Amino acid sequence: MPHIDVVADLNFEGDGAGVLLARVPAGCVSTVGTVLAASTLTAWSQVRVEAVGKDGWLGLRLRHGSEVG
Repeated sequence: MPHIDVVADLNFEGDGAGVLLARVPAGCVSTVGTVLAASTLTAWSQVRVEAVGKDGWLGLRLRHGSEVG
């Protein structure tokens, strides 16, 4: 398992189709476009930050296939 940047339920979708929500981790400075490793205890994935809310939530999109390097 890789280093995990953000704990996220990879099934917790927000209002936008395919956009996951996760709380901004303490001490994490995330900007739109940043690629992170997101995880629960059982699964992980690479995600791209789509939005950073002032309310402490990140909007994340799973990366697939050729996007993952």
